[in-house]
Amino acid sequence: VLAAASLGWNAAGLELNPTLWLASSLRRLLSPRSVRTNSAMILGDMFHNESAREGLRRADCVMIFGVRPLMPRIA
Repeated sequence: VLAAASLGWNAAGLELNPTLWLASSLRRLLSPRSVRTNSAMILGDMFHNESAREGLRRADCVMIFGVRPLMPRIA
């Protein structure tokens, strides 16, 4: 997400795990201003959270690190 944002893309990362979301958010906050402006780290479930889905709709780039049981729902 941060790499895409550094290229000027509007990038969003969606995380289910609060600990991983916090780590990603801290990395984002320590990034240059242009990266912070072009990125968002969203805590939530894209299947059950409308605000999370809305954040993904605005993104030019979405990174999904999926586990096998989740993949059929994404495809």
